[in-house]
Amino acid sequence: MLAVTGNVNITSPGTVTFNNSKIASNTNSTGDAGNIQIDAKKLTLTDASEISASTTAKGKAGDITLNTPTLTVANGAEIFATTTGKGDGGTIIINAEKAVNLGIGVQDSSPILSVETSGAGKAGNIIVNTHKKEKNINNQVIQQAQGWIISADGRVILTADAPKVTPQSSSITHPNCHI
Repeated sequence: MLAVTGNVNITSPGTVTFNNSKIASNTNSTGDAGNIQIDAKKLTLTDASEISASTTAKGKAGDITLNTPTLTVANGAEIFATTTGKGDGGTIIINAEKAVNLGIGVQDSSPILSVETSGAGKAGNIIVNTHKKEKNINNQVIQQAQGWIISADGRVILTADAPKVTPQSSSITHPNCHI
């Protein structure tokens, strides 16, 4: 018999905050894990909160989709999709039109968004869609975040609208550029 798991859907017209909380969708069978989707005006994960989808068997890990104008993942919180079995890992999709703030308060290189495999299954993807020209990752501003990185275990896609630049003079020099 094929096991079927349920999806987790959270919808709020306001702010959703997870503080030392956990939402998980897992499978250890041939059935797929459920998907996790959160729709909120503002979404914050803090203090070791976790959103995860995983598989340890043939079933596929669930996908995690976060739809919010502003996403903040801080102080040891993390979002991950993993596989340690034959099933493929899930995909993390973030749709945040205003801001994506990752790693605030993190002092080491701990993962914040992660898709991993340690079994026969393929790792999922991380997709971050935003119209904002910059993203903050561990308090470092990334300007012109546009493009993709493809690895052997999975694909990470980071997209943003191309920045619009209007020169104010015939010569523009970055303040840290010494000629």
